[in-house]
Amino acid sequence: MKSFKDFLVESLKGRKYGVASSKEDAIKRGLRFFNGSDGEEREIRNYESEVKPGGNVRRVSTMDIQRARYTSRGKDVTSPDADLTKFAKKKRKINNSEKEAHHNMPLERTSHVSSMSPEEKSKFNRTMNSVGSFVGNDRRNLISVTPDEHKEIHKTYKAMDKSIKNSGKETDSIFDRLKKLKER
Repeated sequence: MKSFKDFLVESLKGRKYGVASSKEDAIKRGLRFFNGSDGEEREIRNYESEVKPGGNVRRVSTMDIQRARYTSRGKDVTSPDADLTKFAKKKRKINNSEKEAHHNMPLERTSHVSSMSPEEKSKFNRTMNSVGSFVGNDRRNLISVTPDEHKEIHKTYKAMDKSIKNSGKETDSIFDRLKKLKER
C-alpha cells in the first residue's frame, strides 16, 4: 500500500513532467494528467487498481470545485475556538507516518451546520464539545488509520447510507399496502 508521501509524489508527477495530449499518451509516458478532447485538463486516478484497472478519469476543474467545497465545509463546521495550527500539525504528523488522518466525525455528516446562524453554530459546537464529540477541523476530531482502515470506514458509511435509503423505500411500500388494506 502506498504511503501518503508516495501518493503526493506520484500525484505531482504529471505537473512536473508535463501534461500528455491524450489518455493513451499519458499511460504510455507514465503520467497522470492529460488534455481531454475539449481542451480541459484531466487526471487518471487509480490506474491499474483491482477495482478499476483502466483508472477513473476526472476533470481537474471538477476536482478543484470538490476540494473547495470540502475546505469550505470544514470552515463552516469548525468551532471558532479550535486551534487550526494544532489541527494542521496533527494532520501532517499522521500523514507523514504512513497512516492517514481521518475526521472521526466526517465533515459531510455535519454539513447541515453550514445553513445555521452563527448563534446556532456556536450552540451546536458547545453541545458537541460538552459530550466529547468534536467536529470540523479540530485536532481532537482526527484519528490515525491505515489506508485500508480508511477505505473500510468510508465503505461502511456508504453501506449505512444505502441501507437507510433502502429501508425508507421498503417501509413506504409496507405502509402503502397497509393503507390499501384500511381503505377496503
